[in-house]
Amino acid sequence: MELALRGLELKALDPYLAGWRLRVVPALGHLPVRMITNGALDRTVYRWIADEYSRSTVKNTIAVLLPPRTGTTS
Repeated sequence: MELALRGLELKALDPYLAGWRLRVVPALGHLPVRMITNGALDRTVYRWIADEYSRSTVKNTIAVLLPPRTGTTS
């Protein structure tokens, strides 16, 4: 988990960890990391959208799964 959170500001950790615990682990936690494909992530995101999570919630939840990008703005 430390590797996934590296480079994040301390104030951003709580929302990312909440998204991890509340949405990522229940949806994808049964899969080995190597089995989490783009398709599996797409299906999970579509399910969250169908469950009417806000755009911001979905964006912040998947951000913890993506490699950190430097020099970009949201």
